[in-house]
Order: sequence, then structure tokens, then C-alpha cells
Amino acid sequence: PERLLCAASQLCCRCSQGNCALMDAHLEGPLLPGPALVRTAELLSPRSMMRLPSWSRASNEVVQSARPDMDLSCGSIHGKKLCTTWKERSQQIAVEDDEIARLCARSGDQLSEEECLRLCERVRGLLGKEPNVVNVHAPVTIVGDVHGQFLDLLNMFSLCGSAPETSYLFLGNYLNRGYDSISCLCLLFVLKARYPQRITLLRGAHETAHMSQVYSFYDECMQRYHYRGPTVWRALCDAFEMLPLAA
Repeated sequence: PERLLCAASQLCCRCSQGNCALMDAHLEGPLLPGPALVRTAELLSPRSMMRLPSWSRASNEVVQSARPDMDLSCGSIHGKKLCTTWKERSQQIAVEDDEIARLCARSGDQLSEEECLRLCERVRGLLGKEPNVVNVHAPVTIVGDVHGQFLDLLNMFSLCGSAPETSYLFLGNYLNRGYDSISCLCLLFVLKARYPQRITLLRGAHETAHMSQVYSFYDECMQRYHYRGPTVWRALCDAFEMLPLAA
């Protein structure tokens, strides 16, 4: 919005000075008043068009009027943590972008045990706020069974577009049968954490502790994370319990 506002202001100044062939020479002053220019820039902002969260001075005033005793620098009231600050969210975004880049690099780079556990905790918190039947806005790309085919998942993103430009609805069955179920889950979970309004993950028949043990997912966790494999497997299964059922 700031770049759009600057460009619009420069355009209005040139038009008011008679340097624009499309405007009459006698027109004086900007085309739009200041508040209207700001609103126009917000409407044209990619964040607004993609329904991504944004923060403004008005948002800050609303929060302060609703909770005057809240410390906005740390998101707490009387020392009790209530929300994530924009500084903390910016740090999370940097970490999530790095993880997405590493997983999509096709170089075989994987998330560590600690990164995977933190990711599961973050996704559980997001999924816990969603209902069992999720409302999804069109247009949306619907993806069926992935079943651990990580390269097919990357090719699908390259063909259909990456988030957040494209919204996705995944119908479940992300693991088992394929060769790299952990990478599929980690990438989808990171995308969900990064773009929660653009990625919708449903629970399939294979997202259970029993099915993951019957097929190859539990063995894959043990092979990749060794003695920490059961801990990672349990964290992922706990995240499965929070997935919505329909959309």
C-alpha cells in the first residue's frame, strides 16, 4: 500500500501540474483527497485481494481502545500472554519462508526434529480454531490423495501456482504408500502455518495413528529421525487429530 500510495500521489501531482495529456490543464489539486488515496491503495493492495492480514494505525487504535491495559509490545495483560505481536509474527514468517524454500529446493534438505515438533505445535494451534466443516472461498484448486509422492506435489504447485496466489483445498491422505510422506506433511504444514487462509487441509482415512503404523509412515519416521522417530511420529499424529473433516 505504501508504494501504491506514493505512486498515486506522484501521478496526482503531475496531473495537477498539467503534465498529463489525459487531464485538463485547468485542473488543480490532487484527484483524490488524502483519505481516499489511502483507501484506494488498500483496496489495490495484494494483501487485501488475497485476504492476508494487515496492520494499520487504525488497527492499533482499535486494540488500544478495546484493551487499554494490554501491552502491545509483547501482547500481554498483567504479564499473561494473550496474542502474538507483529514482531513475533514477522520472525515466524521468516522461519516459515526459509523452511518452505528448503523443502522446495529439491536438494533433499529436511526439517530437523526440533523444527518438526515446533511446526506441529504451531499447526495444532491453527487447526484448533477451525470448525469441522470449513468454509472455502472460490476460486480454489482441489487436490486429492498425495500419498507421500513429494515430487508430484512439487510439480502440482509448479503447474497450478504457488500459495498465496493460488488457494488450495487438500482432501487428505497425505502419507503412506509413497517414498517421502514426511516431506509432504512438513511442506503442507508449513504452507498452512504461513498462509492459513489460502491452504485448507482436511483429514483423510490415512491420517490416523493406526493406519500410519499399518503402512510405512511409522517406519519412515524411525528411519529418518532414529531414536527421536517415535516423538516426531506422535507429534504428527496429534496434529492429525485437529484436522477438519469436510469443506
